[in-house]
Amino acid sequence: MIYKIGNDHYNVAADVLIELFESTNVPSDPELLKEEVGLICIENRKKDNWVEVDGQSFKYTTAYKKFFPDIDLNIIKIARKYWSSELLNNGKIEWLIDYLINFPFSKRAILQLWKDDYSDLSKSSSCITSIFFRIKNDKLEMHSSVRANNAASLMFLDISFMLAVQDHVAARLSIQSGDYYHFINSLHLYRSEEERVGNIYKYLKTEYAK
Repeated sequence: MIYKIGNDHYNVAADVLIELFESTNVPSDPELLKEEVGLICIENRKKDNWVEVDGQSFKYTTAYKKFFPDIDLNIIKIARKYWSSELLNNGKIEWLIDYLINFPFSKRAILQLWKDDYSDLSKSSSCITSIFFRIKNDKLEMHSSVRANNAASLMFLDISFMLAVQDHVAARLSIQSGDYYHFINSLHLYRSEEERVGNIYKYLKTEYAK
C-alpha cells in the first residue's frame, strides 16, 4: 500500500508516482506495469489549486504543466466536461449544500456516482465511485472513494477537481476547506505507457524536484 500525506497536492502526487514506479510488486493484471492500493491525504493545504469551480463549470490554469508537461489537453477538457455534468449541472452539489446547512453534523452527506450498468466493461465509468462530506471543527472534510486511478494522469486530475469541489462547497457554507482523503483501490501504471511513465519519473526526480 502507498500512503502519502502532505499540504501540497502537486508534491504528494509526484511522490506517489515515484514510489509506485519504484515498487517491486508484480501486478497479476497483464495490462498493468505497477499496481498498489493507495491512500492520499492533503491536509492544511497551502498551495493554490489550478482548478476551481466557475458557475456551472470549472476553469483552470496551466499550472498543471509543471507536474505533467506532456499531458494531453483533451484529457483535461474531458474531465472538466464530465465533472461539470456529474456534479454541477444536475443539482447534486446544490442538494449537498442545502443538506449540510440543515444537518451540519450529519455523517450521511454522500454523493453516489457509481451506477449498476458500469459493471458492463464496454461502457466508460467514473474512477471515483462516491464522495463523502463532513463538517468537522468548522471545516469541510472530504473523502473520495476511487475504484481505480492511473498515477500518470487521472489521479492528479481527479484530486485537483475534487479539491476544487471541496473549496466551492466550503465557500458556500462560509467555512474553510479541511483535510481531503483520496482512497484508491487500484493505483496503477499501464504497461503500454511504460516509456512515457519512465520519462515522467525521470522528470519528477530531476527537473520537478528543483
